[in-house]
Amino acid sequence: MRPVLTILTLLMLAHPLAAPAQETAKLPDADYKAFTERAITGYIRPAMNRFAEATGTLERVTSGGCTAVAPIQDSFTGVVRAWSGIAFLRFGPLSADNRAERIHFWPDRKGTGLRQLQRALAKRDPALTDPQQLAEQSVALQGLGALEFLLYGLPVPAEEDAAAWRCKVIRTIATNLATIGQALVADWTDPEGYSARLLSPGADNPVYRAAFEPANEVLGSMTSALQSLAQLKLDHLAPSEDGKPHPKNVAFWRSHLARVALAADFAALERYTEESGLTALLPADDQPMMRALSIEFENAARSIDRLEHPVTEAVSIEEDQIQLRYLRRIVEGLHTIIAGQAAPAAGLGVAFTALDGD
Repeated sequence: MRPVLTILTLLMLAHPLAAPAQETAKLPDADYKAFTERAITGYIRPAMNRFAEATGTLERVTSGGCTAVAPIQDSFTGVVRAWSGIAFLRFGPLSADNRAERIHFWPDRKGTGLRQLQRALAKRDPALTDPQQLAEQSVALQGLGALEFLLYGLPVPAEEDAAAWRCKVIRTIATNLATIGQALVADWTDPEGYSARLLSPGADNPVYRAAFEPANEVLGSMTSALQSLAQLKLDHLAPSEDGKPHPKNVAFWRSHLARVALAADFAALERYTEESGLTALLPADDQPMMRALSIEFENAARSIDRLEHPVTEAVSIEEDQIQLRYLRRIVEGLHTIIAGQAAPAAGLGVAFTALDGD
């Protein structure tokens, strides 16, 4: 734990937690607009394109049949990685039409979604093989969770008819995901769409009135990503001493892709902070924060590389638990830097809530 604690201690001494951002001096409007524009053009649109490409590949692979399982699973892995790159961008197009939940209904806290899927599969619901109908069904039937269960949670039926029907369901879900991916790209590139709202705050804008508000949205999505990492993933894998691990509450445990997704989560967030130009928002005296962020992300990548087992096993292996607890502390460090220090230094009002695991 020492590297994280050392970085945090130095930062806290040099930059004690600031007052709420609304009490700090705002930057010129042009600075906030430049930050928002860089986030859109440098990260958000490319990330949406990567997701659309990954889902398009999955659709093409499944259209050729399901006899060869490995190419489908490889394509599924690609979509999981691409999803990590956009899952935290829950404003604008991804929040419209329940798209985030349709892509990945998770967490499924009480197994409700899985039971819905099992019932639909058992009765061979025709909606599962019709893309237009599927798009109107429960979100639990439409996306990555349902696809993971079909690919990794069920054996391939021996009967030719049953296997063919299963393949049609897989192909329909892949088509649904590809359709959503294309819609996300279209919405983010539409010159009169959501990007225009983010880049044109003002009295006539129904969402953003002041220039700092879109910048706040961008920075807030970074802290939301960290909260998700802490509370919905790492807390289930490396709980506090009096807690009990719940590895099957972590996304993609069934496909053994939880570690892949975790690595992609950290990599995406690092790229987002870099491509958005967060550095440019900070005064010269606060630039060491960005170096601290870089160190934390490097620590996270090394720690994930040292995980040697699937998460379902890692919870009972001490060497892996050390790395998972370390990752949890890294997330605390990143959250403190971004929400507790960078946001106030930039005159932004991202709420700071300590992620202390209690």
